[in-house]
Amino acid sequence: MATTTTPTASASIVDMLPLEVWYTILEITENNPPTSIFKKVRPLNTCSLVCKSWCDMARHLLFRDIFVGPRDRGAVDFLAFSESSPHIANLILSLTLANIGVISADVLGSLLSALPALSSLTLKFTVLDCDDDLVVPVKTWAPRSLDLLALNKVDVAFGSPYSWRPFLSLFSSIRTLRVQEMPPIPYSVVSIPNDEYHPRFPELKVERLDIDGTNVIIPFLLLSSSSAHTLNEMHIGPFDKPSTQLVKLANTSSSLRHISIVPRRSTSRTTHLVPNPVQTAVEPSTPHHLVDLRLFNHIRSVDATILVQVQSLAVENSVYEALLRRQWTPPNLTSITIILDLVTVSKPLIFPVLPIVPVKALEKLLPSLHLSQMDKSLATLPHLRNLHWMLVLRSRDPATEDACVGLIKANLPLLSKQGILRVSSSKPKWWNPQWMFVEEVQQFLFSNF
Repeated sequence: MATTTTPTASASIVDMLPLEVWYTILEITENNPPTSIFKKVRPLNTCSLVCKSWCDMARHLLFRDIFVGPRDRGAVDFLAFSESSPHIANLILSLTLANIGVISADVLGSLLSALPALSSLTLKFTVLDCDDDLVVPVKTWAPRSLDLLALNKVDVAFGSPYSWRPFLSLFSSIRTLRVQEMPPIPYSVVSIPNDEYHPRFPELKVERLDIDGTNVIIPFLLLSSSSAHTLNEMHIGPFDKPSTQLVKLANTSSSLRHISIVPRRSTSRTTHLVPNPVQTAVEPSTPHHLVDLRLFNHIRSVDATILVQVQSLAVENSVYEALLRRQWTPPNLTSITIILDLVTVSKPLIFPVLPIVPVKALEKLLPSLHLSQMDKSLATLPHLRNLHWMLVLRSRDPATEDACVGLIKANLPLLSKQGILRVSSSKPKWWNPQWMFVEEVQQFLFSNF
């Protein structure tokens, strides 16, 4: 029997599963009859062109990423569904809870227990109802390990560091902790003394921290955990003046070796590089919009992403200026990666301006990049072994790529001669279209169970 296939984003055999296979997976929810749109649901073994391996792959692909939003029935009902359907819960690898209101540490702990394969948890626009009078939640859960814990605009009901204790006690190790746009912390929290009442998390180990540099509460809490000795990578924004707690955490973490500085595209604060960094090198003063790398004395490598303003073709400030000034650069750096985003210049996504050829755009940007100053400054770093310039281009024309790469190399002769310089090009991360069919089926499943 001939079957239709879904629109494909790649040539993967998983993406080419017949539609009837996707529909019949709904049979897993056998206690809930499907809606009229999925009337012709049959057991998987009756589908044409289907083998057991295809069925297994389809199940795993469909249920590995789950989103529970405000139109769903909330975390409590999703927990009930997970506990009553372990054959589905065992397949879930990633869970996102967004706009679900208040969630308690007990419900979250029960969810972690009901999803044994879960490796990624994301909370968005959520309030954690964690009673700060409790040393542990009502139930005692075995601490879980996660590859990713992402907190986006997450607050606690009481607003103090102690309120985070039941929540963070649920985890033993987190490979990547991503924290974005937390509510402002009262001044009294910043000045809490380090005494016996300080919330401590001896089991919590974080390897990679992705955070706004102004964040106070999370670095404050991580300082009292094993993360102070396991943190090896940190990602912060260039417009954030690092908080005292963040700098203290960075300098306490003896294993910290890498910092990445990436501009937040949503920010409205944009400034230009100074016309001539040499003029200000005599009196080093850190402008408010720069990240002073000297604050992080353990780092060995740094990544800096440079965005380009569409209208003026000026460079948007990042840690880049600190790399131009020798006295601002940590002497122990061994690797530097600079990502120059030329896509916004070539053909912006938002502002309707005339497209510019990448080579001509790069030629206009060269005076703002001060490459000769960088060449002299970085060539004197004793441990530097790798300087990687990555040009983000929309065009994949070999001649255009070679021309842009040649412009960078020609303006960094000392580093090129030392064999330190490497220049490459790539497409933007958002280049490949996203296929939304799987998410639509998930929404149907969990809004109708």
